[in-house]
Amino acid sequence: MTVTAAAVPVDPGVDALTADGGIIRIRPVDPADRADLVALHERAGIESLRMRFFAVPGPTTIGTEVDRLCRTGSPGHAALVAELGGAVVGVASYERTGADDPRAEFAVFVDERQHGRGIGTLLLEHLSASARAHGVAKLVGDVLPGNGRMLRVARDLATGGSPHYADGVVEVDLTTGADDGAQSAADERDRVAERASLRPMLAPRSVAVVGAGRHPGGIGHETLRALREYGFSGDLYAVNPHAAEVAGVRAYPSMAALPGPVDLVVVAVPAEAVTGVVAEAGAAGVPAAVVLGSGFGEAGDAGRARQAELVRIAREYGVRLVGPNCLGIVNTDPAVRLNASFTPTAPAAGGLAVASQSGAVGIALLDHATRTGCGVSSFVSLGNKADVSGNDLIAYWFDDPATRAVALYLESFGNPRKFARTVRALARRKPVLTVRSGRTAAGARAGASHTAAAAAPRSPWTRCSLRPAWSGWTTSANCWTPPGCSPTNRCRPATGWPCSATRAGSTCWPPTPPRPPGCACRR
Repeated sequence: MTVTAAAVPVDPGVDALTADGGIIRIRPVDPADRADLVALHERAGIESLRMRFFAVPGPTTIGTEVDRLCRTGSPGHAALVAELGGAVVGVASYERTGADDPRAEFAVFVDERQHGRGIGTLLLEHLSASARAHGVAKLVGDVLPGNGRMLRVARDLATGGSPHYADGVVEVDLTTGADDGAQSAADERDRVAERASLRPMLAPRSVAVVGAGRHPGGIGHETLRALREYGFSGDLYAVNPHAAEVAGVRAYPSMAALPGPVDLVVVAVPAEAVTGVVAEAGAAGVPAAVVLGSGFGEAGDAGRARQAELVRIAREYGVRLVGPNCLGIVNTDPAVRLNASFTPTAPAAGGLAVASQSGAVGIALLDHATRTGCGVSSFVSLGNKADVSGNDLIAYWFDDPATRAVALYLESFGNPRKFARTVRALARRKPVLTVRSGRTAAGARAGASHTAAAAAPRSPWTRCSLRPAWSGWTTSANCWTPPGCSPTNRCRPATGWPCSATRAGSTCWPPTPPRPPGCACRR
């Protein structure tokens, strides 16, 4: 959801999720954006222009504003644009009145067709971070009282004080420092956006499988058959130009030929054809894709280049992506019944959400859950984690009523700080078990060999103690061994997994320092 004196490289920016789950790119303004910025203002309605300029501007005023926005960035000036599908849909900037002034005046303008999606909030969050890096402590601005949208944005971002009304305008002060309150509010907005973004993937109303062959045994055929036999509740299509029917499902020659909109496309074609399929799906308005096949980041330089192009295409069309090189996804919700995977076992419904970066571990987890009667709410095989990651799923499961506990098997952390923060928040309401492999050189090589894990050095995930969720334990024969416990004593949390253990009134977890020398949990 990451640049010789002959030329100055353009900052590519970062991707961000809008409140409704769309994908935009936020980056610094470049002089080449001039025509797009003029068009952004020219297509705006009179009321939108009046709210921004306090009067209806003419061409000269708009030209002067665009000249200001296109100036080279400096400690006293910065301007960011938001791009959607390659088009500029918003801009935010600040101007410092003096070199030593800790305050700077900000301005935001968003395409009125994109209002209500949180783009202005995202622009201001990133502008605030840029200002803070250049020593600006506060962003200030005057807002007309009738500009309710901008006042709501300011209210969402304000961390102290309140707007002040004077001389017919509302004076807004935004502190650029990231305190706990501001971070919590930003994390909450992220969770809302992530849930909206992943809903078409994990709870789709329609699914198309591209690359499902007519003969059993192929990945595409078996995934399509699993979707049909598991009882997917929505519309199910096969895309195969050489067949009228695959695995009992009607087939169509292309995505464009499908009779209705599609939420999720499952891609099971050779690696060299994947980007074309995702581009076709994106052009048809499909918001989510699962890429099952290999031949990407785990396959050397050529594979890494192919994966980078896949991500670029997905971003261009606003498609969220699981994989590549993965088993697929499962949602056992009776209202969804999604088994878009080629795992040998379909789990029963329950309260445990599972994400695994390793396909082998994922298969073992589902098999063990089936044999022990442990129900699963959803399962996601992350594969190469080209887009959707553990952080995204933590945000999705945070408010998922069907998920009562979470288990993660990860080989890498793209953003360890965010992971530590979000998993602690999740653990305040649900038990979380995280297993991180690749902590030795041999483990890193093993992880990279089957899921292209970019096995980073050991991250501080072991400090995410998740303490509030691990009380009230009982015993069971199929339990996890917590840190600090004897390997023969196996325990796991009560919520979602009905087992845990105590001895002499002391629980095995949390291991409050110093850790107990042993747990003596009984089987």
